[in-house]
Amino acid sequence: MKVARTVLRGAALGNKCRLLDIFGAAGASATGQADISEVRMAQGLLIPAIIVLGLNIWTTNDNALYASGLGFSNITGLPSKYISMVNGIIGTLCALWLYNNFVGWLTFLSLAIPPIGGVIIADFFKNRQRYFNFEVTEFKTVNWAAIIAVLVGISSGKFIPGIVPLNAVLGGAICYLILNPILDKLTPTPSVMSELNK
Repeated sequence: MKVARTVLRGAALGNKCRLLDIFGAAGASATGQADISEVRMAQGLLIPAIIVLGLNIWTTNDNALYASGLGFSNITGLPSKYISMVNGIIGTLCALWLYNNFVGWLTFLSLAIPPIGGVIIADFFKNRQRYFNFEVTEFKTVNWAAIIAVLVGISSGKFIPGIVPLNAVLGGAICYLILNPILDKLTPTPSVMSELNK
């Protein structure tokens, strides 16, 4: 309970102290420019802005690069330092594309991320007992119902009129609640398989 209170306080403080948003809004109001680089150029702060924004991006992306290298290393069994180098090159090439397609990328993320949350929420409410004791819980290697539900959620956000993220969350959650029991009957869980092999 103490951890939950600490997290809530930190989130509230973080949302109240949005200094970068405040500074960005003040700079945009003063210069009439919306792009942060143009705002800083108009203020004569281009070099400090490059340093600060570069360090900001660096501290975010070094964690992302480390996590992706470690994840792919666990999957492939290859050393993480080589995978991190490859991921860094791929990430840099993707950033070149993303520079000219940023709005499209954000639109894709607004479709792709919410249904993942919908599936997690649906699974939590349907299988709440599994979340209390991870040590003895057996999980599927691949949960095809969840993957299909995410794809349906993306389609729901794209094609159903209304609020895109809300449609995506609801589409993913409802599809998961329908598909998961059906696929559970068709594919036995690991505990059932171990009983069959005895």
